Amino acid sequence: MQTCPACNAQNQDAANFCAFCGHRLAGLLPTGTVLQGRYRITQLLGKGGMGAVYQAQDLRLGGRPVAVKENFDASAEAQAQFQLEANMLANLNHSNLPRVMDHFIEPSGKQYLVMDFVEGEDVEQMLSRQGRLTESQALLWFGQVCEAVEHMHSQRPPIIHRDIKPANVIVTPAGKAMLVDLGIAKLYQYGQKTVAAARAVTPGFSPPEQYGGAPTDARSDIYALGATLYCMVTGQVPPEAMDRLSGARLTPPRQLNPAVSPAIEGAILWAMELDSTSRPQTVSELRQALGRWPVEYTAPPVPTPPMPSVQPLVKPRPAPVPAPVPTPAPVAAPFQFAGFGRRFMASFIDGIILLIVGVLIAALLVALSGDSSDETFGCCLNLLWLGGNFGYYTYFHARSGQTPGKRAMHIKVISTDGSPVSTGKSVMRSFGYWVSALFLYVGFLWMLWDQNRQTWHDKMAGTCVIKV
Repeated sequence: MQTCPACNAQNQDAANFCAFCGHRLAGLLPTGTVLQGRYRITQLLGKGGMGAVYQAQDLRLGGRPVAVKENFDASAEAQAQFQLEANMLANLNHSNLPRVMDHFIEPSGKQYLVMDFVEGEDVEQMLSRQGRLTESQALLWFGQVCEAVEHMHSQRPPIIHRDIKPANVIVTPAGKAMLVDLGIAKLYQYGQKTVAAARAVTPGFSPPEQYGGAPTDARSDIYALGATLYCMVTGQVPPEAMDRLSGARLTPPRQLNPAVSPAIEGAILWAMELDSTSRPQTVSELRQALGRWPVEYTAPPVPTPPMPSVQPLVKPRPAPVPAPVPTPAPVAAPFQFAGFGRRFMASFIDGIILLIVGVLIAALLVALSGDSSDETFGCCLNLLWLGGNFGYYTYFHARSGQTPGKRAMHIKVISTDGSPVSTGKSVMRSFGYWVSALFLYVGFLWMLWDQNRQTWHDKMAGTCVIKV
């Protein structure tokens, strides 16, 4: 079954549209589908907003199990990005990374990576069962993941994984940690923004620069590495980066698990700095900060009941019980651009506020001047409208990213890299809005066709408006 991202209703795997709300679905591959006359889909391993991962049989190699990663974005941009990066991923050769054996694009435009199927238990499952890992066990597997990431970053150009998290670290029966799910890995090119096809975030593990289209580099993976180790030794997912930018506190690991050494805590907090320039600049620097970790595997940890003081990462799921389809409920995405309706209503509310204040001040100025003619009143009102409009938006956006109208509609202005709006960007944005008004608000209406719902003044200032 696949979940509708709009109403959360359950639909058949192969459905292209939601049976409840009509929202377009990705359309998962049904069991038995054969791709390229070679790969027979046997089961769905996992899915997300950007793609899905299946287990399949390689019919040319006697039914050998493989993992097939599917990218839902069928745009020409996504296909070009895929061709470039799949060739680079195929050249990776490291004992802690699955091999990319094949890649292709179907007539539908969806792209597929075929990789080694890695058997074992992922770290997220371990955490849901155990609560947290011991520091020595966490460092053993974390060190192997660091070696895999370092190998990716050593390529020319470097390959950025962009989705390091406990669920993507699988420990094999032999005790080796494998970093999987290379589906949104991307090549790093200096100054290049992340294309839409490669944009994806995992709340708690993605750094601020990964939200929107800001450039990501090796330091983005370092943030995710720090967040992964944080989760391994505390059993808790760290707060989302965007929430931390808004003031949410990152609880130091030793407050959640006193057994964590001060050196490990310091290295984790350093890796999770919100400003990428303040983090370790390479994986090697992070490893040096962590010091020595175990290099030999001893035995799998003995399962223990969850500790009372630790909140498990994922609550155990009860056995499935046949039941009617639940009533669909709205589901909020971790990061959503504000639509035209919300922005129009916010602008309307702000316009009413500005008009009322302008009329009152213009009436006061006319009374003080002694000239009560309509021409004088209209002149004062126009001057106040132009100046007040510019100052009003500049002040509120630089102060909090929200005017009273935006606050009422639960939307907020941020920079495209996820950071708060600076005074300079706020001034540029207000100027762009004023210029847009001269052209009958064509610049505002532009958001109806823009993928990221950006108006002309958003593009001038490098900002976007999101739901909060």
